[in-house]
Amino acid sequence: MENVKQPLRNRGLTAKQERFVTEYLTDLNATAAAGRAGYKDPNIGRQVITKDNVRAAIEEGKKARTERTEITADLVVQETWKNYQRCVDAEEFSAANKALELLGRHTGAFPNKHEHSGPNNGAIPITFIEFADQEDPTPDGDR
Repeated sequence: MENVKQPLRNRGLTAKQERFVTEYLTDLNATAAAGRAGYKDPNIGRQVITKDNVRAAIEEGKKARTERTEITADLVVQETWKNYQRCVDAEEFSAANKALELLGRHTGAFPNKHEHSGPNNGAIPITFIEFADQEDPTPDGDR
Protein backbone atom coordinates (compact mmCIF):
# COMPACT_ATOMS: atom_id res chain seq x y z
CA MET A 1 0.00 0.00 0.00
CA GLU A 2 2.95 2.33 -0.46
CA ASN A 3 1.15 4.01 -3.36
CA VAL A 4 -1.67 4.94 -0.96
CA LYS A 5 0.60 6.39 1.72
CA GLN A 6 2.34 9.08 -0.33
CA PRO A 7 -0.74 11.24 -1.10
CA LEU A 8 -1.78 11.06 2.56
CA ARG A 9 1.24 13.07 3.67
CA ASN A 10 -0.10 16.05 1.76
CA ARG A 11 -3.20 16.17 3.95
CA GLY A 12 -1.52 17.22 7.21
CA LEU A 13 -1.85 13.84 8.89
CA THR A 14 0.35 12.79 11.75
CA ALA A 15 2.39 9.63 11.27
CA LYS A 16 -0.06 7.74 13.50
CA GLN A 17 -3.03 9.04 11.50
CA GLU A 18 -1.32 7.96 8.26
CA ARG A 19 -0.89 4.50 9.72
CA PHE A 20 -4.53 4.50 10.87
CA VAL A 21 -5.75 5.36 7.37
CA THR A 22 -3.61 2.64 5.80
CA GLU A 23 -4.82 0.09 8.34
CA TYR A 24 -8.44 1.22 8.04
CA LEU A 25 -8.35 0.68 4.29
CA THR A 26 -7.44 -2.99 4.81
CA ASP A 27 -10.69 -3.96 6.58
CA LEU A 28 -12.74 -0.77 7.16
CA ASN A 29 -12.73 -1.42 10.92
CA ALA A 30 -11.86 1.75 12.85
CA THR A 31 -11.26 0.02 16.20
CA ALA A 32 -8.97 -2.64 14.73
CA ALA A 33 -7.16 -0.04 12.62
CA ALA A 34 -6.50 2.14 15.68
CA GLY A 35 -5.02 -0.82 17.54
CA ARG A 36 -2.77 -1.75 14.62
CA ALA A 37 -1.77 1.91 14.16
CA GLY A 38 -0.44 2.02 17.71
CA TYR A 39 -3.11 3.94 19.59
CA LYS A 40 -3.16 2.92 23.26
CA ASP A 41 -6.97 2.72 23.32
CA PRO A 42 -8.25 1.13 20.10
CA ASN A 43 -11.72 2.58 20.76
CA ILE A 44 -10.25 5.97 19.83
CA GLY A 45 -10.60 4.82 16.21
CA ARG A 46 -14.23 5.92 16.25
CA GLN A 47 -13.04 9.45 17.03
CA VAL A 48 -10.05 9.46 14.69
CA ILE A 49 -12.27 8.56 11.75
CA THR A 50 -14.43 11.66 12.31
CA LYS A 51 -11.57 14.11 11.71
CA ASP A 52 -11.97 15.88 8.37
CA ASN A 53 -8.41 15.31 7.20
CA VAL A 54 -8.57 11.60 8.12
CA ARG A 55 -11.91 11.15 6.34
CA ALA A 56 -10.55 12.90 3.27
CA ALA A 57 -7.48 10.65 3.25
CA ILE A 58 -9.68 7.56 3.59
CA GLU A 59 -11.84 8.66 0.66
CA GLU A 60 -8.71 9.38 -1.37
CA GLY A 61 -7.37 5.92 -0.50
CA LYS A 62 -10.65 4.25 -1.48
CA LYS A 63 -10.69 6.10 -4.78
CA ALA A 64 -7.08 5.10 -5.50
CA ARG A 65 -7.89 1.47 -4.64
CA THR A 66 -10.93 1.49 -6.94
CA GLU A 67 -8.84 2.87 -9.80
CA ARG A 68 -6.02 0.42 -9.12
CA THR A 69 -8.22 -2.69 -8.83
CA GLU A 70 -10.94 -1.59 -11.26
CA ILE A 71 -13.49 -3.07 -8.84
CA THR A 72 -16.52 -0.85 -8.51
CA ALA A 73 -19.80 -1.25 -6.67
CA ASP A 74 -21.50 -1.65 -10.05
CA LEU A 75 -19.19 -4.53 -10.98
CA VAL A 76 -19.86 -6.25 -7.65
CA VAL A 77 -23.63 -5.95 -8.11
CA GLN A 78 -23.44 -7.27 -11.68
CA GLU A 79 -21.30 -10.26 -10.66
CA THR A 80 -23.54 -11.00 -7.65
CA TRP A 81 -26.58 -11.00 -9.96
CA LYS A 82 -24.81 -13.40 -12.37
CA ASN A 83 -23.91 -15.60 -9.40
CA TYR A 84 -27.55 -15.59 -8.25
CA GLN A 85 -28.72 -16.67 -11.70
CA ARG A 86 -26.11 -19.46 -11.91
CA CYS A 87 -27.12 -20.72 -8.46
CA VAL A 88 -30.82 -20.81 -9.38
CA ASP A 89 -30.03 -22.66 -12.63
CA ALA A 90 -27.94 -25.18 -10.66
CA GLU A 91 -30.68 -25.46 -8.01
CA GLU A 92 -28.26 -24.31 -5.31
CA PHE A 93 -30.94 -22.37 -3.48
CA SER A 94 -28.97 -21.67 -0.33
CA ALA A 95 -26.26 -19.91 -2.32
CA ALA A 96 -28.91 -18.17 -4.45
CA ASN A 97 -30.59 -16.87 -1.30
CA LYS A 98 -27.28 -15.49 -0.04
CA ALA A 99 -26.65 -13.69 -3.34
CA LEU A 100 -30.19 -12.31 -3.26
CA GLU A 101 -29.69 -11.17 0.34
CA LEU A 102 -26.55 -9.25 -0.66
CA LEU A 103 -28.38 -7.63 -3.56
CA GLY A 104 -31.28 -6.75 -1.27
CA ARG A 105 -28.94 -5.09 1.21
CA HIS A 106 -27.34 -3.10 -1.58
CA THR A 107 -30.71 -1.83 -2.82
CA GLY A 108 -31.89 -1.02 0.70
CA ALA A 109 -34.58 -3.71 0.71
CA PHE A 110 -33.49 -4.82 4.17
CA PRO A 111 -32.65 -1.76 6.28
CA ASN A 112 -30.25 -2.47 9.13
CA LYS A 113 -31.79 0.13 11.39
CA HIS A 114 -35.17 1.65 11.91
CA GLU A 115 -35.61 5.24 12.89
CA HIS A 116 -38.70 6.38 14.68
CA SER A 117 -39.95 9.92 14.95
CA GLY A 118 -42.94 11.86 16.10
CA PRO A 119 -45.21 14.17 14.12
CA ASN A 120 -43.51 15.99 11.24
CA ASN A 121 -40.32 13.94 11.78
CA GLY A 122 -39.85 15.63 15.15
CA ALA A 123 -39.24 14.18 18.57
CA ILE A 124 -41.63 11.58 19.91
CA PRO A 125 -43.90 13.31 22.41
CA ILE A 126 -43.90 11.78 25.86
CA THR A 127 -46.74 12.43 28.28
CA PHE A 128 -46.27 11.81 31.97
CA ILE A 129 -49.33 10.89 33.96
CA GLU A 130 -49.37 11.37 37.69
CA PHE A 131 -51.66 9.25 39.75
CA ALA A 132 -53.18 10.48 42.97
CA ASP A 133 -52.14 8.60 46.10
CA GLN A 134 -54.63 5.88 46.81
CA GLU A 135 -55.46 4.38 50.14
CA ASP A 136 -54.46 0.80 50.71
CA PRO A 137 -57.65 -1.26 50.14
CA THR A 138 -56.60 -4.05 52.51
CA PRO A 139 -57.28 -3.67 56.24
CA ASP A 140 -54.14 -2.82 58.23
CA GLY A 141 -52.07 -2.93 55.05
CA ASP A 142 -52.05 -6.77 54.96
CA ARG A 143 -52.01 -8.48 51.65
